[in-house]
Amino acid sequence: MELNSNYKELFVNESGIIFFTFFFKKCIIIADYVLTRGVTLSMKRKKYLKLLSLVIIVALLVNISTASQAKPKPKLNKTKLTLTIGRSSSLTLKNTDAKVKWSSSNKSVASVNSLGDVTAKKAGTANIKAKAGKKTYTCKVTVPKQYISKTAMTLDAGSSKTLRIYGVSSSDDIFWSSDDESIATVSSKGKVTALASGRTIIRATLNSGVGKTYKCEVLVYGDNPYPPNETDAPYPPDETDDPVVPPEDTPTPTPSPSASSSPSPTPLPDIPVTGVELMETSLTLDLTVSRYLSANVMPLNATNRNVTWRSTNPYIARVTNTGMVTGLAGGITVIYVMTEEGRFVASCNVTVTGNTPTPIPTPSPTPKPR
Repeated sequence: MELNSNYKELFVNESGIIFFTFFFKKCIIIADYVLTRGVTLSMKRKKYLKLLSLVIIVALLVNISTASQAKPKPKLNKTKLTLTIGRSSSLTLKNTDAKVKWSSSNKSVASVNSLGDVTAKKAGTANIKAKAGKKTYTCKVTVPKQYISKTAMTLDAGSSKTLRIYGVSSSDDIFWSSDDESIATVSSKGKVTALASGRTIIRATLNSGVGKTYKCEVLVYGDNPYPPNETDAPYPPDETDDPVVPPEDTPTPTPSPSASSSPSPTPLPDIPVTGVELMETSLTLDLTVSRYLSANVMPLNATNRNVTWRSTNPYIARVTNTGMVTGLAGGITVIYVMTEEGRFVASCNVTVTGNTPTPIPTPSPTPKPR
């Protein structure tokens, strides 16, 4: 006689102990033999039944103890998660051996692969779902908005200002750098220190380039008003520049005696310069094409309206002392204007489209036959 499979499931605990199952099975077989076939045993029937009842009670107690130590329910290791852009974190479904299928409700905000690795893409929220069998478990992922405190700023030489990146966590790494440290430097904490007049870009790179890179344009006013040229080599003079003509010697006229001396007029007070503005802050030119930049010295009735012009790369575009810009080679440069009084500066980004024209070689003469 074989014991029904239900009995096996009822009396086998998690540790695989089968002693009571085996013993109870034998007792069932003996009881069946005694009660149904009337075989007389050496022990009395009453004592046998008492022993059988005791075995059943003990087996039930073992089963109850096992049931009290039920296997914990499946659950995610995280139900809420905050990630900054470019960062990743792993989700796992614990207490199950079932195959898990992962999905995201908004892949543009946060994506998840087949192993449960979640990657933040852009600001927003998304639900990461883990499906095991017929049940689905959810983790809410929040990606905060990320930005730099300033994208452009002006500083006086010698002054400082601190930039910040918002929407990052303490585990995010930020690498700060300056495109031109002769104009402004930046510390590992984002503190920008202006050194000399000019223009530079401060960059903040997140997580060794895995995250985004943010930029801030810094314009510095003060001594040494222009950034150093990439090259100080001379360039051809502008054909449109007016030639310098030496003044002719002219006789000094003899002043005629005045009949009566009149008081000279009281001179007007000088109006100081407060700044300078360019009508255009960006300009695109084709090769060999010229355009004038117009500079307004402020206030418009300032006494000293003298300015000087300079190009940071005269091989890409040059500028005359009247503000005429000419494109010479494809690339980007910056044209600066500075007031004589106060040394105020304004700039214009110039983009020259096209490549430097290739000179046409002169054909060599055909040799005459001898």
